[in-house]
Amino acid sequence: MAVNFVPVSPDPREQPIGPATSHLGDGASLPQHRWNPVEYARVAAYVQVREALHLLGYYQFRGDERVLDVGSGDGGFTALHLAPRVPHGLVVGLDSDVAMLEGAQANYPSANYPHLRFVLGDVRRISAALNALSREAPAAFDLIFSNSALHHLYTHEEHQRALIEMRRHAHPETTLLCSFAGKGNFQDLRTALDTISQREPYTHAFKGFSYPLWLPEEEQYAQLLERSGFAPQYLELQHRTMQLPDIDALAGWIRYSVRSYMSRLAGESEETKTRFSLQAAEEYLKLVPPEPDGGCSLTVSNLILVADAV
Repeated sequence: MAVNFVPVSPDPREQPIGPATSHLGDGASLPQHRWNPVEYARVAAYVQVREALHLLGYYQFRGDERVLDVGSGDGGFTALHLAPRVPHGLVVGLDSDVAMLEGAQANYPSANYPHLRFVLGDVRRISAALNALSREAPAAFDLIFSNSALHHLYTHEEHQRALIEMRRHAHPETTLLCSFAGKGNFQDLRTALDTISQREPYTHAFKGFSYPLWLPEEEQYAQLLERSGFAPQYLELQHRTMQLPDIDALAGWIRYSVRSYMSRLAGESEETKTRFSLQAAEEYLKLVPPEPDGGCSLTVSNLILVADAV
């Protein structure tokens, strides 16, 4: 589904991408998952920029926008790529993980980034999060941006709660610009993860487990947007290739990015988590063999959306 919209930069959809992940709420009845900003930066965030830059190709900046980055993670992309695009505006990074937020605030302090603020909070309760900014908080944002974050809301209902809350912080000319996992995302990897989760010593942790993410199609999300006060201008489920250099990189990415499975091992030792990730990577490469140079590829299915507040 694509409605009267053309990306403002050369179409980057054919480019391979790297993994990206972020954090925005407490999930749907998952065991508590804590992000490690140091490991995240080492194995995942180093390629997040490619996916987020792909998304930014769908928006033309003026330079004075007030921007909300939902799921800003370690703050790197927010500070180094969003903030410079609005030298006369303001960027607010919102994240629900304390460690990630503290890392972002430490690495990108407002003294060095005067048009950038990071706040702790949940996308379903934006108003409460913005209270920390006091008078700096804008009444509404011109751009609400979210890259690889909304899939951490695991149900249709939670997505609608988030969209309604985002609409409360929009005005009639606000643009919503998002990318998140859609139908079919990482199907082969999920098959490998399911296989390993049914082996000892992991079976007890995955007892009663079913894949929790809601992975919508275009039409499903178009209806949700319209019910939440947004008019979709561009909406497409894109299937692209994510490249990782070797099996260790794949295992590391699983370890620190695939929250839906790794959260089940929250009470296990670090050694157990690392072993599970490596075994899942090995199982995956039985289904999708590596390249001759050892490189690994995954098919990413992301829903890209551009919508206007109405």
